[in-house]
Amino acid sequence: MEQNRLKIVMMLGILLIGIFSSSVFAFATESAENRRVALVYRGDLSFHQVLIKNLEAEMGQMNPEIQVINWPVTSEWNDNDLDAFRRQKPSLIIVFGDTALTFCLQTETNANGIFLFVAKPKLAVRAMEKTGKWTGTFLWVDPAVQLRQIKLLFPKIKTLGLLTSGYLTSQLDMSPPSRAGS
Repeated sequence: MEQNRLKIVMMLGILLIGIFSSSVFAFATESAENRRVALVYRGDLSFHQVLIKNLEAEMGQMNPEIQVINWPVTSEWNDNDLDAFRRQKPSLIIVFGDTALTFCLQTETNANGIFLFVAKPKLAVRAMEKTGKWTGTFLWVDPAVQLRQIKLLFPKIKTLGLLTSGYLTSQLDMSPPSRAGS
């Protein structure tokens, strides 16, 4: 089981590196002062650590002049942590997860950012709307979108169960639709 999990992590890391390679290529052609990439992630998650290690290696091979700022965070930080990050003056920030994105939004840097593995849609939307300099992916897909895709893939299914997390059900009205005339 643990080996399968490690294989999945490695495959996701390789996929992630491929996605960022194209984004970082254009970034790598800028002047040296504009090539500071901050990788912000949860330091206590091995999944993030593996992704960061692979991404750092890929960026170093792509262009040795890229300065990587490796910045693990925890769920607790203070103004000194925010100031220390600001002093790094990254021109691009790559963020993994809700905690790291929340941290970066609080630093209010002027850098462009890419977020990944964000579980809270409202946080992702806030990042995109607040600054206009953030883009990325989050882990949540509206159940209506999922159900439409399932119906396209399996048109003969008559009944479908939906298992959700507590966070999801707190964000949605999960009551059954009312029928006209009832």
